[in-house]
Amino acid sequence: MSNGRKFRRSIGVAAVGSATLAGGLVLATGSAFAAAPTTFTAAASSAPNVYPGATGQPAGNVTLTLSNNFGSGDEVVIPIEPNGAANGSTNPTETAAQAQASAVTYTATPTVTPGAFASGAGAGSTSDTAPAITATLATNPADPAGAQNAGLKDELVLKFTNSATGTAADTYSIALSGIKYDVGSAAGSTGGAVPIDVAPSYEVAGLPPGTPSTPATVQNATLQNTTVTETPTGVVAGSTGDAVNPFAVTESVPGTIGKGTASLAPSAGTFTGSATVTATGFTVAAVPTSGTCPTTGGSSTATVAANGGSYTFCVVSNTTTTPGSLTISGITYSAPASDGPVTVTLTTQNAGNTGTNTYTTTQPGITTVAVSRVAGQTADDTAAQAANSAFPNGATAALLASDAEYQDALAASYLESQPLKTQSTAFFGGGTQTSSRTPLLLNPYDAPNGGESATAAANAIRKLGVNTVYIIGGTSAISADVATQLSQTQIGTAPFTGQPIYLQVIRIAGQTAEQTAAQVAQYSSTTANTLQPTPGAYGLYNSGASESTSGPTTAVPTAIVANSTTFQDALASSGLANNAGLPIVLTPAGQGLDSSAAGALTNLGVKQVLVVGGNLAVSDQAVSDLQKLGISVLRIAGTTFSATAEELALFETQTNTQQASGSTAATQPDGLGSPTTAAANAGQNSPTLTVATSRGDDYADALSSSQVVGYANSTGAGPRTITVVPLLLNADVANIGNGTADFLNRAGTAPGTTTNGGGLKTYPAAAAGATQGAAVVEHVLSDIVFGGTLAQTPTLVQTELNDIAAG
Repeated sequence: MSNGRKFRRSIGVAAVGSATLAGGLVLATGSAFAAAPTTFTAAASSAPNVYPGATGQPAGNVTLTLSNNFGSGDEVVIPIEPNGAANGSTNPTETAAQAQASAVTYTATPTVTPGAFASGAGAGSTSDTAPAITATLATNPADPAGAQNAGLKDELVLKFTNSATGTAADTYSIALSGIKYDVGSAAGSTGGAVPIDVAPSYEVAGLPPGTPSTPATVQNATLQNTTVTETPTGVVAGSTGDAVNPFAVTESVPGTIGKGTASLAPSAGTFTGSATVTATGFTVAAVPTSGTCPTTGGSSTATVAANGGSYTFCVVSNTTTTPGSLTISGITYSAPASDGPVTVTLTTQNAGNTGTNTYTTTQPGITTVAVSRVAGQTADDTAAQAANSAFPNGATAALLASDAEYQDALAASYLESQPLKTQSTAFFGGGTQTSSRTPLLLNPYDAPNGGESATAAANAIRKLGVNTVYIIGGTSAISADVATQLSQTQIGTAPFTGQPIYLQVIRIAGQTAEQTAAQVAQYSSTTANTLQPTPGAYGLYNSGASESTSGPTTAVPTAIVANSTTFQDALASSGLANNAGLPIVLTPAGQGLDSSAAGALTNLGVKQVLVVGGNLAVSDQAVSDLQKLGISVLRIAGTTFSATAEELALFETQTNTQQASGSTAATQPDGLGSPTTAAANAGQNSPTLTVATSRGDDYADALSSSQVVGYANSTGAGPRTITVVPLLLNADVANIGNGTADFLNRAGTAPGTTTNGGGLKTYPAAAAGATQGAAVVEHVLSDIVFGGTLAQTPTLVQTELNDIAAG
């Protein structure tokens, strides 16, 4: 199906081999075999539907099989040929805009993977050399002038950079995956389903274009000349009876949808109840009990009951002169227990009733999300619930902070993952705490009427089996009476003597919140932890306030600096502090660096700080003071607290965001690349992201969240593997907030709607300057909701789910 296609002229000429052409002309060729492959076939995994006016639409993977006689400089040229023709408008006087509107082009360079040699005599022997290939996109020279002027990227060129050795008859494969198409708004307007072909041909270096060539055309997509619309809906995994947004198909050409049975079905889960089918230009009807659709009658609407998890109905008459549309509304859905994107597909008879057409949106119509809610009647109850959940096997020690203020609890999030200096009990005879994870509990300033034993914290201490409590903050935060009552709590009996053993109580405190945070930062039995280097992050996550211009390229001791005047920035940072073992030091807003914070950073040997918040939170003067201490400052800041939490979430989850899409070139790492799911502790780049959400106008719901969202899965020398769950902050109980909405849209499940092609793109971690591996796209499929239904209403949570589904 070359249709007079002009083949690209190869420009590379190898030094080995030659070919004699007519007239005795001898040309150097790219290999000793001097010919196109004797075996050259192509196969597609599928031919999914693509639609006009949409970008980033997945096509089927293509596998090429070739004989082993490639040469350096040879090329496999793979143009897109809708219906076997050149791309763009057929009008010879077309404009570039007309060509672009009617064309199908590659979204980005697909992934090209040379495979193993096929089995057979001699195949895969040590004398066979695997092909090395570079891939680029170009404009097909056979395209009309308008397409040339538009610079359509409708041709993929695979160029061999080495020559074959071994047995020429052996065959090898080249896999093309991740193929995605951008389709112009006027493409396919001639009517009917248009096959999208790729037509690989082989060009031998040094020979005239097209000599020799062995085309191997294969269809890997189908262009449906219809418009399919559906606003994605997010639902809770395992839920039932969820309302799902309508699904609509609009013809571009009348008669595309034929008469007969049609059905709407999800790829997972089931449709339930009844839905309404509304037709424009058609007549429709419910399927009669006989199962045979009528050929006359019908009406513009029909009510259809779910049958076998799908809605089935009849198209009684089709359109003839004016395009029509079908809309299915009132859909209800029961989700599977597993999370993930769910496509919704309408299947109808084709125009000639000789087969079926399927219509699927270019993004999932439904996304099921695992949602768990962490909530108690009070902040103290929530902390106890979180501790019991995060420490199912109990704990030897616990941290206790005030529920009436936030500074001490947020500073304590660092100690949750650190071995502590002193834990001396009759059980262990003194020494350093052996466990490096400690739950955080909250307590009122003073004991209630029933005594300290009646508090949620005391109940959790008993349930967890704690023998040492570290009170964070002075007596103005947790009273001396509470400390006394706790120290009188019997937790066991000494062997042999029978003497009672009491709970050990240790207080860590300063005169101010900043001093207490500094004391906490220095209370670990280890020095400050190092953080993997992210020099490319400098300047990337900052809204404009001052920071250092560059950062360390090796792992250095790192801490977090946040302001003590408001809670949001330190709250968003608390999970990372726990997970990575980074102390949080506090400094007042609008002032220079607090002296106690400066002393703690110096004593800990900190060489890098993450300043969380803009200039109004941590002043430029404080940044200057940090730099005078020889500390690099990476500021992470947005224009609102919700946006700052988003920037921190991006820093936590992404790696090498500055790389061009699809590139594997080395860059300076600019993110921590956390897979952000507890199940992925063993490795990076899980495809499933977990996020947590909380209201950002009050701290009570998420004050103890760090023990849930932080997973400190490694200790000892060197940087830790980061597996933190980002905490996003909603604006208030009624509004999701700009940062939360944007992050969920970036990391949602719809393909091709963000600069990253849908989802967050991360790269396997590597040292600065090292070559990065292939990108992994991660999607939010789990949401930990902090706070009850008054803090995060069902409507607000539904907004979060819809943002995930639509993003």
